[in-house]
Amino acid sequence: AAHMQQLQKKINGLRLEAAREEQRRAQQKCEATAGHYFEDGNCLVNRCKCGNRVGEVGKDCPSNGAEKCKEDQKAKCKTMTCPKKFWLKPDATSQEQRCASYKCREDPDQARCCQKVALTNTFTIELWTKGQGGCEACGRSKIKVKIKGTTRKATKWVNIGSGPKRGQMGTYHFSSSSQFKPTQICIKWRPKGLLCNWCPGDTLKVYNGKLRKSPMSYIGVASGWSKFKGRINGKEERCKQVVHTAQWL
Repeated sequence: AAHMQQLQKKINGLRLEAAREEQRRAQQKCEATAGHYFEDGNCLVNRCKCGNRVGEVGKDCPSNGAEKCKEDQKAKCKTMTCPKKFWLKPDATSQEQRCASYKCREDPDQARCCQKVALTNTFTIELWTKGQGGCEACGRSKIKVKIKGTTRKATKWVNIGSGPKRGQMGTYHFSSSSQFKPTQICIKWRPKGLLCNWCPGDTLKVYNGKLRKSPMSYIGVASGWSKFKGRINGKEERCKQVVHTAQWL
C-alpha cells in the first residue's frame, strides 16, 4: 500500500509539472502574439481606453488598459485651447488635424495645433497723440505706418491721415500676404508746414489682428517715440524695435 501511495504521488507530481509546462508554453505563445495578454490561464485580446470608451483593440493596442484612441475618436486641433502667448494655427488644414488622444493637450499637441501669437499676417496697433498743446498734427499732414518683420517681410504703408486727435488713442489695422513675426514699427511723417508738429505717445502697442484685442493677443511694444517736427519740405521716417514682452503693458 505504501508503494502504491508513493507511485500515485509521483504520478500526480508529474501531471502537475506537465500542466505547468503546458500553461507556460501557452503563456509564451500568447505573449508572442501581437495584441494579446495572458491572465488567469487565458489568452485575451488587448483593449485600450479612449476616455470612457473602448479605444483600439488587438494589435493596435500596445498593452491592455492603456490609453489609445482610434483615429476617428481623436479630438481635432480646432477644439484645443492653446497656452498663453500661443494661438491656434489659422489654416483649415492644421485645425482639422487630429490630436494624440480624445482631448487635445499642451503636451504633446501644442506643436501640432498652436503657434506663437506673434506669428500672423494681420496686426492691430494702438498709438496715441499726447495731450499737451502743439502736439496735434495739422489737418493736411500725412502719417503713414508700416510693420516690418523677419526675413524681409512687411506690411504695406498704411495712411492714418493726421493721426489721433490730441490726447486720444487710435487703433489701426495692417495685413500682409504671408505670416511673419514683427520686429520693427516704422512711421513716415510728412508735415504740412513749418509750424506743424505731432507728438506720438512714447509707447505703441502691437496685437495679433486675427484675435480680439486682449492680453491673449498682445505681441509687444515699440517705444521711445519723440516729437515729429514741422518742415518746409520733405518727410521724415523713423523705425523702432518691437519688444516682445510677456506682460500686457
